[in-house]
Amino acid sequence: MQKYIKEKSLKSISRNSALWKIITATVLITIIIIGFAVFMNANSDRIVAQNANYLKDATQKTASDIDDVFDEAEKNMKMIAAIYERFLTSPNTEEDDFAKMTEASSFVHMYFIDKNGDQQDDEGNIYNVSEKDYYKEGMLGKSGYKIDTCASTGMDSLVFYCPIRYKGSVFGVMVGHYDKEQLDSML
Repeated sequence: MQKYIKEKSLKSISRNSALWKIITATVLITIIIIGFAVFMNANSDRIVAQNANYLKDATQKTASDIDDVFDEAEKNMKMIAAIYERFLTSPNTEEDDFAKMTEASSFVHMYFIDKNGDQQDDEGNIYNVSEKDYYKEGMLGKSGYKIDTCASTGMDSLVFYCPIRYKGSVFGVMVGHYDKEQLDSML
């Protein structure tokens, strides 16, 4: 009988030992899986943070590039206006002279708006733009840019404007337009 009990006890111990090995292996595998999941989550968070930083940097770079393009266009507008003003002999403009002066500019269209708010396009059509903010500001001696609908093309565009002076008095406004396609190609 003792032999039987001893054999039963050994079988029980070896079953318990095998059970403990299975439990230990299961716990270890669970710990490894949890550790891997934590690592994956941390790695994913790091990637999201890197992408957010990249997007922020790219946005700031694009905004800086746009500012540079706008600043350069405004400088060009002021330079063309200054050169044009130098050659004026009266407070009247000649369309041919104006066209020659502005044909090498980077703007899609350039126009002169007289003191009455009349703007003549490339084909000789006249549009009154006296209600446009860029005209009003230009006549007050200010320069800058606005988004507006071009009177001659009917297309939305970025309008740069600058006052034209004769002997210190503003008598008109020079405007230059960039359309959507041109802005897309520049940026």
